Amino acid sequence: MTDRVIVYPGQIPQVEHVLESNRNMQDAISSVLRLTMNSQGVAGFDATPNSPAGMSVVLSAGTLCTSAPVDPSAYSTLASDSTSIFKAASYAGGTITGFTAPGTTGQTRKIIIHASFQETDTTAAQLPYYDSVTGQSTLGASQNTRRIQRAVVGITSGSSTTTGNETIPATPAGAIPLYVVTLTYGQSTITAAHIERHPNNLFVPYDLMDLKTAIRPKLTADLMTYVSPSGNNSNDGLSARTPKLTVQNVIDTASKTYDFNGFHCIINCAAGTYTVGAAFVNKPLGGTGQFDWVVQGNETTPSNVVFNVANGNCFVAAYGAGVQIRGVRMLATGTPTVYNSIGYGILAFGSAYVDTYACDFGACGHTHVNAADGSIVNFASTNYRISGGSQYHAVATGSGRVLNVVTTVTVSAAVTFGGAFVCATTGGNVVIYSNTFTNPGNVSGKRYSAESCGNIQVNGNSATYLPGSVAGTSVTGGNYY
Repeated sequence: MTDRVIVYPGQIPQVEHVLESNRNMQDAISSVLRLTMNSQGVAGFDATPNSPAGMSVVLSAGTLCTSAPVDPSAYSTLASDSTSIFKAASYAGGTITGFTAPGTTGQTRKIIIHASFQETDTTAAQLPYYDSVTGQSTLGASQNTRRIQRAVVGITSGSSTTTGNETIPATPAGAIPLYVVTLTYGQSTITAAHIERHPNNLFVPYDLMDLKTAIRPKLTADLMTYVSPSGNNSNDGLSARTPKLTVQNVIDTASKTYDFNGFHCIINCAAGTYTVGAAFVNKPLGGTGQFDWVVQGNETTPSNVVFNVANGNCFVAAYGAGVQIRGVRMLATGTPTVYNSIGYGILAFGSAYVDTYACDFGACGHTHVNAADGSIVNFASTNYRISGGSQYHAVATGSGRVLNVVTTVTVSAAVTFGGAFVCATTGGNVVIYSNTFTNPGNVSGKRYSAESCGNIQVNGNSATYLPGSVAGTSVTGGNYY
C-alpha cells in the first residue's frame, strides 16, 4: 500500500510534497521487501577466485536487505525519523583484496567477507534559489542532492594459529557475514576450494532480481533429490546416479527452480561423511513451513550417514523454515561468540520448526540441539543416540521450545556436558518426560540448568530424573517441575 500526496490546481507546491512522496515510495518498497524477504538477507554476491589467480576474491553484484531507520538524519526540511523499516542496498561488484596468509609454518587463518548497509548523502552542488528581494535566481551554498543506499563489503581476519585450531573471527556489529576464506602458511593464490559460505550466512534461496514465479514448475508430488560424499554440485541431484555433493546446493537449486505447491523436497543422503552443513532460511515459494525439507539418512544405522562440520554447524533452520532431519549422525566443532553461532548440531531460530528422527548426536563444540527466538525442535517421540559430549545436549532460549517426550535415549559412550544436559533460559521451555535413558551413568556434568525465567518440564519427575553426575540448578526465576 502506497500513501500519496494530494496537490490541487492553482496550489503553490511545497518542497514537503516532493519529499513526502519519496518517503511514501520508500515505505511501499519496504512493504514489498517484508513480504518477499521476511527478514535480513542477501542475494547475489557470488564469490569466485580472481583470474589470474592471486590473493583476491571477485564478488558479483548483489543486493542486501536489512532493517534501518526511515531517515537517520533530517531529509531536507523533513525531520529525521527513527522508525525501523526494511531497506535494500545495492552492490555493484568488485575485487576484494587484503588477504594475507600466515607467516609461520603449520599455521592457518580464517578471514570472513561481510557486507554492511550504508546510507549517505552525496552529489553536492550549488543550487539556484529564488531571491525574494531582487526577484532573480541566485546560487546558494553547496548542498547534497542525493540520499543513496549501498552495500559496503569488507573483510575481517582471524588470528593465525596451529592448523586444526583456527576459528572464524567475529562478524563486525551490524554486518552480514557472506563467506569464509581459509589460508595456510605460504599460500600465494586463492582457489574455489578456499572459499565457502559463512555458517551464519543469510543468502536467500532465490534471486531477488529474478522472481519469475509464473514460469516455475509447480511440484505435483514430493521432489526426490540425492546427495553423496562422492557427488558433484554440477550434477542435477535428481537420481542416485547423479547426486550432488552438498545438501546446501540442493536447497539453493530447488528453492530457485520450483514452486513447492505444498509438497516437500526429500534429500536422500548416501552413506559416508559430509563436511559441509546446511542452512534452511525462510519458506520456499509454495512451501507451508511444515517440513518443506526432509534430510533422509539411515534411520536404522544413523552412524552410516555422518555430518562432521569443522568450525560450523551441521544444520541451521531460520525464519519460518520447516525441516525434518532423519537418521544422521552430527558432529560440529567451534565455540560460538556474540556474532558467530557455531558448534551446533541443530540450531533453530526465528520461528523455525525442526523434527528429528532416529539421529545420533556426536561431539559438538557447544550444543547438540538449540531452539531460540520462538523456534521449536521436536524429537518426535523417536528413539535416538548420544555418542559424544558438548556444552549442552538441549537448550531452549528466547521463547524457543525443545520437545522430547516418550523417547528412548541411548548414551553409547562416556560423554561430558560442560554446561548441563538440558538448559532453559530467557523464557525458553524444555519439555522432557516419559523417556527411558539407557546407560545414564555414561553422562558426566550437571543434570539441568533452569535460569532467567526458563522452564524445564519433567512432569513431576525427581531432580535426578535427567542423566548427569552433578545436581541441577534453578536460578533467577528458572523453574524445574
